[in-house]
Amino acid sequence: MFEIDRTLKLFADRHAADYVHWLLGPEVQPVEKLKEELPATTRRADVVYRVEDAQGRSFVFHLEFQAQRSEEPMNRRMLGYNVRLEEIYRLPACSTVVYLLRQAEAGDRGRYEMLCPATGRRHLFEYGVVRLWEQKAEALLQANLPGLYPLLGLMQLREPVQEALAETVRAIEQQVADPAWRADLLFGFKTLAGLVHQRELLEKLIRKEAIMESPLVREIWEEARAEGRAEGRAEGRAEGRIEGLVEGELKARREDILNIIVTRFDPPYAVARDLETRLKTVDSLPVLQRLVVEASQAESLETFLALLERMGIESPEETRGDIESSEEL
Repeated sequence: MFEIDRTLKLFADRHAADYVHWLLGPEVQPVEKLKEELPATTRRADVVYRVEDAQGRSFVFHLEFQAQRSEEPMNRRMLGYNVRLEEIYRLPACSTVVYLLRQAEAGDRGRYEMLCPATGRRHLFEYGVVRLWEQKAEALLQANLPGLYPLLGLMQLREPVQEALAETVRAIEQQVADPAWRADLLFGFKTLAGLVHQRELLEKLIRKEAIMESPLVREIWEEARAEGRAEGRAEGRAEGRIEGLVEGELKARREDILNIIVTRFDPPYAVARDLETRLKTVDSLPVLQRLVVEASQAESLETFLALLERMGIESPEETRGDIESSEEL
């Protein structure tokens, strides 16, 4: 989910004040951006800032976005982030996870509790949990926090939804005067709303011309191209180690594509397995990066599969029979 992940992190990072206001209240303000890299772990936190409240008390604002089900229990992950942030900055850390989709959340109660059987002593850690589908888009628009506008399409919209989406797009266009900033917001809104709403509808509401001037679009594509160039430069240099790193990146992009397709279209098991097998035959990082974008923007599962056919990424013979059987059922 390269495009979605980068869109979320860039908006939350560059407009941290809006997210701090939303989650901690208007009296808390960002003071300093902190490093997201955490020692003793390969993980990277999404957004980390030092903030201050009205009384001048400093603490750490930590935000995680979750678009798919976490392999490791989320409460354990959040505990790990929180403890390491406190170790690094010697400040209390206020952590929040924002779930984008229902299927990403597994009854998260926002707490991790551990009991010592011998002594009965308990260790309790609590963190904030925000489920976007429970938030009202109209209320957020009225709060005038434009850094959060890309999230509106994942929130509660009044019926009819198509009309509500159109009104949301118009509100963004009317409230944001700067063309580049407006293009960024429309791009972010279109990208994230595509997780739950029909791509065809979003294409009608937000024309490509409206987001062509988006600096965010250019930055995301530059990152993708840079990764592709880095792969080329790596050839012949510490070959065994680099090959391992590249293979890890290829695997991550394949998983991103599969997760996007499963989240958006919920294909039958045999089709998902076939897609996984097809993607394993692709060993070009730029191609996989393109497919991440195509998967997030495809109008339907059939459209995406047809694209794979045109690119020569065909279904292996051994799985084709399974797909035909599932279609017959």
